[in-house]
Amino acid sequence: MATSFRHPRPQWLGACLAAWIAGCAGPRARPAESRPAAEATVDAEQHGDAAAWSSGLTDAEVRALDPRVFAGRFHRPIFCAQAARALNRASRDKAWATLAACVDKGNFTLLDLLADAPWREELPWRPEAAAIIARVVAARGGDAVADAARLESLGAPFAPLEAALGQGGQTAGRLVLLRAEVAASDVEEGWPVLRLTAKGKDGPVPVLGRLREADPHLEPGRELVLVGRLEGRVALGGAGAHGVEAIAVLNVMSYAEPAAAVVE
Repeated sequence: MATSFRHPRPQWLGACLAAWIAGCAGPRARPAESRPAAEATVDAEQHGDAAAWSSGLTDAEVRALDPRVFAGRFHRPIFCAQAARALNRASRDKAWATLAACVDKGNFTLLDLLADAPWREELPWRPEAAAIIARVVAARGGDAVADAARLESLGAPFAPLEAALGQGGQTAGRLVLLRAEVAASDVEEGWPVLRLTAKGKDGPVPVLGRLREADPHLEPGRELVLVGRLEGRVALGGAGAHGVEAIAVLNVMSYAEPAAAVVE
C-alpha cells in the first residue's frame, strides 16, 4: 500500500498566507478622528449628517476655517447649506460667508431655505444677503415675481416690485426683488444709474436703478435679477398719459444674470 507523505508547512508560509488574505480584504479603515477633515466631510455628506459634523468643530476651528475651502468639501447644495447653518453656533459671520460660498459654487436653488432660521432674521441687513438672494433666484431661472412672492409668504422681507409699489406711503425702504431688462445706463448727480424695464405681473414697469459703482458690462438689452431697496417714485415729463411718467427708484444692492433653466 502506498503511503502518502505530507510535507510540513513552514511557519513563515502560514504567516505570509494570512497576510495575503488580509491584504485582499482591503486596507483597514482609519479611525474617524484620525482622518483628514476633507475625507471626514465626504463621509459626513454620504451619511447625511453634515450639520452634525460642522457642529463638532471647536470655536477656534470655526474661526480659522476658510469658507470657500470648507464649502468645496460638500458636493450637494443641501449638505453644504446644512453645514453652513451649523456654523452659526460659533460664528454668524463664518456661517453667512460659508452659505455665500455654497451659493457661489453654482446650482444652488434652495430658495425656501433662505427664509428659514437663522438666515431670515438677518436678511434685511447682512451684506451677503442681497447677493445670495439674487444668485439663488437667478439660478432658479429668474422668475422674480413668483420667487419674491414665495419669500414674502415665508416671512422673508422681500416683496415683488409691483406689490411694493402698490402699498402707497409704505413704498420707501421696502426690499424688492425683480427681473428687468437694461434699457440704458447713465450718470446722475455723480452716481451711475440704470434705466430698467421690469417684468411685472401686469406688464412692464419702468424703473430707475442707482448703482454703488459703474459696471461696463451692463449694456442695453441685458436681463438681470436685481435686489434693491425702494426709495419711492420720481416723475419724468413727456411719457405718461398726462404728460408725466412716474417711475420707481431703487438702490440696487446686487444683481445676477438669470439661468436659462426654470426651477419649479
